[in-house]
Amino acid sequence: APPLHWGLILCYGVYGFGYILPATFLPAQARMLVPDPWLFSLAWPVFGLAGAMSTVTASRLARRYTRPQIWAGAQVVMAVGVLAPAVWHALPAILLAACCVGSTFMVITMVGLQEAQAAVGQAGAKRQMAAMTASFALGQLIGPIFFSLTHAWFGASLEFALVLGTLGLLAGAVPILRLRRPDQTPAARPEGQR
Repeated sequence: APPLHWGLILCYGVYGFGYILPATFLPAQARMLVPDPWLFSLAWPVFGLAGAMSTVTASRLARRYTRPQIWAGAQVVMAVGVLAPAVWHALPAILLAACCVGSTFMVITMVGLQEAQAAVGQAGAKRQMAAMTASFALGQLIGPIFFSLTHAWFGASLEFALVLGTLGLLAGAVPILRLRRPDQTPAARPEGQR
């Protein structure tokens, strides 16, 4: 079997860390900002609609950009959404967060697992995907534990958790761009752009 691609595994784990903090604490932050349950519930249709539209958008982006570029760009967009409610305490910030996170989490998962197969080939794809999924799960475990410790020791706030998630997503986007290989080209550029 081909060796594991540890760069992908690490990047996917950082994505898990960055994603779980807003996934865990954004609802609590939203309830603090928007006490009206009806208004708060608007975030979920926005999240779902953005997620549904993201797969169509991703296929169009794949004609122009490489998978690492799409992945890194999606993490930056997600980071903007995660940060918004921490710095802007209003309902539009919650809707922006729902749109940014909803439109990117499926894209990152999709291109990340496609990249796993491309990196090691068909023979090692299952093993690579399993390692990346385990790394993602480990990142999801570490995130809340780390926040709980900083909250207990230093009184860190929910805003701190969102900022921490933002920093994790932004920091994780940088090495993703270095994962590019010579065989990675946009999926279907027009002939004149090759």
